[in-house]
Amino acid sequence: MSYSAGVHTDLTGDVTNLSSRTFHDRVAVAAGLTAIGIVPLALLPESGYHFANLPKLVILLTSAAVVAISLFVRALTAPEGINPIPLPLLMLVFLSVLQWSRALSPLEASILLFCMVGSVTISFGLTTAGQDRDQVVRVVVVVAGVVSLIGVLETLGVSAAQLRSAGRPSATIGFRNTAAAYAAGCLPFAVYLATRRSALDRLSGAISAPIIILFILYTRSRGAWVGISLAAIVAAGWWLFVGGRGRKALPGRSVAITAAVLGAVTLLATMQPSFEDTTVSLLDEKKQSIEATVSSFTTLGGDRDRLAIWKHTVEMISAYPIGVGLGNWSAFYPAYDRGGVLHLNSSPRRPHNDFLWIAAELGIAGLGLFLVILFGPVYRAVRTTEALPVAAGCAVVAVAAHAFFSFPREQSAPSLVLWLSVAICCAGTSERRSIHPTVVWGGLLILCLLGSVYAWRAQISDLHFAKGLIAQERKTLVKQEAEAQSSLDYGPADHRAFLLMGDALKERGAFREAVDLYDRYLSVQPHLGAVKNNLGQALNAIGDHSRAESILLAGREVLPDDRSLIHNLVEAYRQQGKFVEALALYDGGVRFTDEHVNLGFLYAEIDSLDKAVAHYQQALELEPERTRVIYSLAGIFMLQGQYGEAIANYTRYIESHSPNSTLVRRSVARLRQCYTSWAIQMLEVGNPDRAIELLLKRETLGEMSATDVHTLAVAYGRIGAYGKAESAARKALKLDGSMTIARLTLGNALFEQDDREAFEHYRKFRDDWKGDPILTLLAESRMRSSSR
Repeated sequence: MSYSAGVHTDLTGDVTNLSSRTFHDRVAVAAGLTAIGIVPLALLPESGYHFANLPKLVILLTSAAVVAISLFVRALTAPEGINPIPLPLLMLVFLSVLQWSRALSPLEASILLFCMVGSVTISFGLTTAGQDRDQVVRVVVVVAGVVSLIGVLETLGVSAAQLRSAGRPSATIGFRNTAAAYAAGCLPFAVYLATRRSALDRLSGAISAPIIILFILYTRSRGAWVGISLAAIVAAGWWLFVGGRGRKALPGRSVAITAAVLGAVTLLATMQPSFEDTTVSLLDEKKQSIEATVSSFTTLGGDRDRLAIWKHTVEMISAYPIGVGLGNWSAFYPAYDRGGVLHLNSSPRRPHNDFLWIAAELGIAGLGLFLVILFGPVYRAVRTTEALPVAAGCAVVAVAAHAFFSFPREQSAPSLVLWLSVAICCAGTSERRSIHPTVVWGGLLILCLLGSVYAWRAQISDLHFAKGLIAQERKTLVKQEAEAQSSLDYGPADHRAFLLMGDALKERGAFREAVDLYDRYLSVQPHLGAVKNNLGQALNAIGDHSRAESILLAGREVLPDDRSLIHNLVEAYRQQGKFVEALALYDGGVRFTDEHVNLGFLYAEIDSLDKAVAHYQQALELEPERTRVIYSLAGIFMLQGQYGEAIANYTRYIESHSPNSTLVRRSVARLRQCYTSWAIQMLEVGNPDRAIELLLKRETLGEMSATDVHTLAVAYGRIGAYGKAESAARKALKLDGSMTIARLTLGNALFEQDDREAFEHYRKFRDDWKGDPILTLLAESRMRSSSR
């Protein structure tokens, strides 16, 4: 294709004089090309948790607003106009807006809506403004080549290319799967440029295409690989049956060069990544090489639970054929998963399949519109003999195939490429439509302006959320709470800000505030297990055990086997005296330390002390340093009269690492009781020597009571150490002069030593004693003996 000054081929396929463009057209084109050039490259490493997509979305919507303003003003001044946007696409936008009104978390859901609106506005805005198609493609290819080159250098370990990433290699896109979707969508355009007559175009395409392919291979994104493979099949089919008819065969030199380049790319792609990835989404061992990635298609577990998630999503679609509302898939999904894939700490955001995602949120009608919009223009494009619409159709196929396994729908860079490709496919097929351009661009203008505001709010909310996560990691509680609250005030852009705030409130003991917070969270995530678990825990803390029971039972409907939910439900039952219900929760077996601890508590409450001891001991076998269990076990041994075991465990608790000071004081007090009670037990079985030994150990703990000293006096008397018995009895009376029994013990010690003072103590005992009359008779008998 040749170009001459003043003439170009616009996106509608018409040859138009450049001077016919209005000022508004030029502004729209400038804004559109700026977005295509900047959005993929924009990356603010310090911006927030969603550090890549939200800054891109802000730029996308700001540019889209400029495009919409320009074309709206142009439409106002034009007496007649053509609406280039297909009616099914306008219907999809309208349906998305309607479903957005049902969003439980409007700011989060707005990302999905406005990512599409911004991309559509820019893509079809360039069509309306009559921009040169090849010029748009040049910008797309050059930028994609730069992004891919950064990704290749990142993989090879070049330090300057190690940009912030949630999963390497991702270049400037933030996550490798998203980067792969973007690159896969741009690759057909690079191949297209490589076949142009212009030397500069051929050079741009020939350089960019192998770099893009190499980057896609490095991402190990199976969805992107499938996408470009299907796109290649479409292109080959078009060449064989439509485009190549009547044309000369490809030159042998070109074929040889292409084969050599592809061979070199394949060889380079076999290199192991040299970057260091510490993210939770790092490449797993199954995808470290091309061979391993290919084999992972059939490896058990290679689907990363996608099939299970898709199955449950289909169940959701069956239950809600009109859709659950934009952005609400994550809120409804846990009710269908029931612990199959999710666990308590899971926070599902998407089903990793844009088609199912759209069907679930926008309904079957929304999915139908989406399919018509994507593949209707592609079908028309591949029936033409022109190469560019075919390249655009291949780009749609590549991104759509990737979308079957991933989520380019919500990501600005691949979304922009997808809708730009659709717009190019639609170019030249626009017809005068019933909806006037003023209405179309006016509506898009309102949405883009609104989207710009929402995108900025999401960006600010996300920044506070990220700062809150950092504060949580650093254990700066005040900062964590403040940042989480700010994130909630602006949105939130990520519903997990509720969890961040709740953790801060729990740490400072503000459980009533936590209850109010989690009640709000339930309106956003009505089926999320973590919300119900945390709310139940907070309700237990404020003593509302009945409501805690109700909430936690609802949580178990979502996660029936979660041990944390069971633990908190046990506490709710225990506090209400529902011990049978609490014990029944463990009918399925006991696996963890906390469960043995809970059972220990429960059996102790119903006086099944042997079972309580067994579970406490099992807990200590699993975790020997569970000091509170040691303390509880000591208490049960004390109740059972196993004073030796009780003393050993109280001592172990006191000597443990960082024991609670209050429990240490209680342990010392109970040690004193145990030594005395054990000594009395020894006296009862006729072992006074052991009793004396225990009481002397008791004496080392201090604060000997009159009872303790009197017991020692009795023990001394039993072994005939009457002098020591006398001394101990006198000490007991000094500690408690009203201790009448000590008078008898002192009298006995003196009597055995033939001391007449015994008479006085027997007399006082006889006069004051109100107990067993046998002891009174003994005292009177000894009084008579001592008076002779």
